[in-house]
Amino acid sequence: MPSDVALLQPGGYVPADLRPFPVRNLHTDESGLTGESFSVC
Repeated sequence: MPSDVALLQPGGYVPADLRPFPVRNLHTDESGLTGESFSVC
């Protein structure tokens, strides 16, 4: 739903269709998607 709110916690999963509000200090680990050996921040 466009008006749903998702609460994010360290180590948690992010919905694929999430549109984040302006945030600070958000780091994601996309290594599973990109195949990189290090986290992408």
